[in-house]
Amino acid sequence: MQGLLVFFNLTGKNVTIIGGGPVSERKAKKFLKAGAKVKVISSSFTSGLNKLKKKLELINASVGEQVSIAQAIKGADIVIAATNNSELNEKITKTAQRAKKLVNRADDIASCDIVIPAIARIGDIQIGIYTQGKSPALSRFLRQRIEKSIKREDIFLLDLLSKARKMGKLINQRKRNSFYQKILNDPQTLALIKKRKIKAAQLRVRKIFDSCLSGG
Repeated sequence: MQGLLVFFNLTGKNVTIIGGGPVSERKAKKFLKAGAKVKVISSSFTSGLNKLKKKLELINASVGEQVSIAQAIKGADIVIAATNNSELNEKITKTAQRAKKLVNRADDIASCDIVIPAIARIGDIQIGIYTQGKSPALSRFLRQRIEKSIKREDIFLLDLLSKARKMGKLINQRKRNSFYQKILNDPQTLALIKKRKIKAAQLRVRKIFDSCLSGG
């Protein structure tokens, strides 16, 4: 499956998950964390899903028997087919795609419209890892390695650069790019951040900005 890693604003989006097992639980937690409105439909639920019932909607019903697939996915922006029945997952996927829904199928990546990658998340830094479905285990392994490699000072540097962007808007594109690169390559700024001397680092960035402003 060829695709493009993108970050999608899920705030307020309706996500319907069909299936109540461990896979559904993991996906529900990820979508809840992203701000989506989550509905899980199944004839049974994990204890973890039951504990989340104040944060999401649990509908106790057998899809395809007590409730039709079309009824189950009505109003959904994203549909997750995560039952332990491959034939049912196939029917859910096809029905949802005909209804122009974005679909993720737990047991067949090739038929998915969207894939949920492993996410390395440290503060406001997020890095997605996807192996074309070849090895979710490697995705998890790489996620853990990346999370260990990102240091606390990287979070401070991000905050510093976020403030620097506001200053950067006051100068042209060429000087702006030079300004950001000088911050990232400035040993004094990086040393101050490492020592948690944030105010001193901010003053150093201001000095670098003044130099760029004057053409230095």
